[in-house]
Amino acid sequence: MKKFIKAVTATALSAVILFTSAPFVHANDMGQTAPQYLPLRTTFENAGANVDWEDGQVTVAINSNTWVFTPDSGQATLNDTEVSLTSPVVLTDDHIAMISLHDAATVFGDTGEFPQTVMTAIETSLLLMETLNVPGLSLAFVDAETGFMWTQGLGFADSINNIRADEHTQFQIGSTSKPFTAIAIMQLVEQGIIDLDEPLVTYIPEFSMLPSIRFGGNSDDITVRMLLSNTSGVSSNYARGFISTGGHYQAPMNGGLLEWLTTRELLFAPGTAYEYANVGWTLLGILAARMSNHTNYFEGFEQLTNENIFAPLGMNRTSFLIPNDMTNVAMSYLTAGAQDAFHIIGSPTSAGSMFSTAHDMARFMYVMLGDGSIDGHQVLPPATIAYMKQDHAIHTPIPGIMDAYGLGFLQWNPVITNGIPTVGHGGNIIHHHTEMIFSTENNLGVFVSSNSITGAAVVTPIATAILESAILEKNGYVNRIESRVSFDSAATPTTLSDEALEAFINQFGGHYFFDLAGLWSLTLEDGILTFSSGDISIELTPMSDGTFDTMIGRYSFEVIGDSVMATMLGDMTLAGARIDNIEDFAAPEDFAQWVGVYHFSPQIPNETWILSQITVDVNEIGMAMFTMVHAVSGAAGVPLDYFEGRWFLGFEPVTFTMSDDGTAMIEFMGGYFVR
Repeated sequence: MKKFIKAVTATALSAVILFTSAPFVHANDMGQTAPQYLPLRTTFENAGANVDWEDGQVTVAINSNTWVFTPDSGQATLNDTEVSLTSPVVLTDDHIAMISLHDAATVFGDTGEFPQTVMTAIETSLLLMETLNVPGLSLAFVDAETGFMWTQGLGFADSINNIRADEHTQFQIGSTSKPFTAIAIMQLVEQGIIDLDEPLVTYIPEFSMLPSIRFGGNSDDITVRMLLSNTSGVSSNYARGFISTGGHYQAPMNGGLLEWLTTRELLFAPGTAYEYANVGWTLLGILAARMSNHTNYFEGFEQLTNENIFAPLGMNRTSFLIPNDMTNVAMSYLTAGAQDAFHIIGSPTSAGSMFSTAHDMARFMYVMLGDGSIDGHQVLPPATIAYMKQDHAIHTPIPGIMDAYGLGFLQWNPVITNGIPTVGHGGNIIHHHTEMIFSTENNLGVFVSSNSITGAAVVTPIATAILESAILEKNGYVNRIESRVSFDSAATPTTLSDEALEAFINQFGGHYFFDLAGLWSLTLEDGILTFSSGDISIELTPMSDGTFDTMIGRYSFEVIGDSVMATMLGDMTLAGARIDNIEDFAAPEDFAQWVGVYHFSPQIPNETWILSQITVDVNEIGMAMFTMVHAVSGAAGVPLDYFEGRWFLGFEPVTFTMSDDGTAMIEFMGGYFVR
């Protein structure tokens, strides 16, 4: 496998959201000096309150309280009692009442033991809901050391039917379901029914897959531990029925998956690499149901998780199946005010189909950060929970893994969480996005879930802001992990000799591919280092700390393992791998027959998927390119890899076929796309 493909393609196969703070209104834009301001009416209506404007006053009814605000006044009333605001409510020139972000947050009531953290949660959420048009949020924060739990619903579960989100609204949490599937497996391990290092075929003898065409491997070697840590080599996704509309569940959990897998190749030899694999988690659900003596794996998995996890923990509005009572379920939205068809995880239920609430997830986080029990009910021993949250160095020590995955828990990249070491799990479908993160050293947990495509950009910033505030409020300081790649902000420009420049370009010159920025070339011309892409050309200025400054950011160049990497440094890093052998990626002449735009082709009723379109093309240096249009993150282009007559994207095979009538088709991750 080409080393640059291994280094670069991971994020192209998932929803990558680069979040930057959205603009907000400042009072000084209206001729005054004050903190951040938001539109009073829309902010509270979006947050789920009833708002009326009458006789020059704005009345807000929320959380059993009634607030009355008077424009141009620093006073308000709360249930007929006068209170002082930190800043006056002001009117813009077009008569829109504006309230300070801090005062808006106070409307939501008691902040408990963490007043600053709760205020941060509300302020951050209100700001991002307003600026990015997010219809609804579900928020939970816990301190397992003190037993403090705070939950809040904001916005709408269903704006068409005027159903407001609250702490009991059921949101779809996607892959945040995986820790629960892992718990179901670990309960069976504790009972001696399953052994983590026993091959899966011991328990499911009919399971088999073909060897990888490039890396070999035997599916009989796949262990339960490998499935839990995403190192098994099974297919990443089973697209057929993966996401469905109209509440229709599909076949894989009832046995169709096992039959399908017998015709599929492993992605790599078991235990030799990492690939986030929803199919593996579907297998774990089948395993848990079978070893609990259920013959119907679909219904059996739901029954055993309800009996052994949800009911004991008091998670009474949590389920792996669509709720029978749909009166308080977060609907699917493109953006605030634009409701879409209701989408669910339709086939790999144990990989990501859970519905849950802020109330229930607060109880779960308390258990996972504590001793494994709540209200006298124990789901797992504390040592087992701690063991599950250990990273891959404990469970599957594979060099070069970027995502440190334990047994159902992910060690978050500290760059994403602002330098804070965390463990947890996120979840993304199309319209529904979730973040659950723990600071185990501080016994703190945060859960944030949204019900719109626009919510994909807010759940991580909100969760990180809450956790950072909580750590600071609890301890007075925040421990952070320094990024592996960083630069000295005080570094100054320096001059490299001709010999040093030649040595640098000999070591690092060439073509680099960035997952989110495409192909760039590093060259030396007339003593000037240049990074170029198409018509764009930027000069690199050597700095005293060994990095290189440009008009678009600071870069470092380094050798990591067997790859040469270029990394753009900053709050978020963007890495590109050098392509050492372009000829390995050159498209053959007959590849032209596959160039074009392909659209997802459902193979069963009600089927949809995260990838709606694929464009196949050849770039300026002759590489075969695969540009996928993701429902959330937009388009991402990645080179295809050719090996012994087969095309691959990363580990995943890409199969091109042509019908007798000239219709071109692509099969990718079990999904079909037609030109």
